[in-house]
Amino acid sequence: MHKILQALRGHERLLPVVIGAGILLALLIAISIIAYDRNENAQFQSATDNWSLIVPAITAKDHVLGNAFAPIQLIVYSDLTCQYCKELFQTIIPKLQATYGNTITVTYRYFPLLNNPRAETEAETAECISQTAGNSAFWKFVTAIYEQPDYESGLSTYVMDTLARDVGADKGMVDACVAKRSTVPIVQSEVLQASIAGLSIRPSIVVKSSSRAIVVAGSYASQLTAAITYILDTNTQ
Repeated sequence: MHKILQALRGHERLLPVVIGAGILLALLIAISIIAYDRNENAQFQSATDNWSLIVPAITAKDHVLGNAFAPIQLIVYSDLTCQYCKELFQTIIPKLQATYGNTITVTYRYFPLLNNPRAETEAETAECISQTAGNSAFWKFVTAIYEQPDYESGLSTYVMDTLARDVGADKGMVDACVAKRSTVPIVQSEVLQASIAGLSIRPSIVVKSSSRAIVVAGSYASQLTAAITYILDTNTQ
């Protein structure tokens, strides 16, 4: 301390400058901390508002079954050539809807199997049907695919064209959509969501509320029921 005072002796005029610079630096640090905290809080609030636990929450662009504003979301990453996905949509989800009613909403997201070259094509076609004929036609198309005897191998273009027409889609519009490949980014984005979340099983279901999320890998009715019950119970506490 003595050495510091000796060094400053004769430079008394510099003291106000040094003190002022110190105060300014302290203010800048304080402002930076406050700004960081506000930004972090805003991000947290945004994450809460958007239900972005594990995977993005549903939006108007999603394929939804049931009450879109339900407190529990079942976000299903699925494939149209998958045996267990068929079981989930044809058997398990109807039972869950009968049990939980408007408490849950179900969303389909694309997660085509990599080892089936037709899987991604079917996903892109399904999205084209949704965009050109609506959400109802989309779900009818999904149901119709799972009812085909050879759906696991992947359906031919002719069969998919027939099913698209049967569910009320305009073949010309669907063909044009598929040719433009405009739905490829949507399919790839949802595959990326699943990959980032560490999902690998088809189907993988993220059961979530605004504050909690549980992943159920596979079409297991007991696990889905347990996950929904747990989130409902903890939401009311």
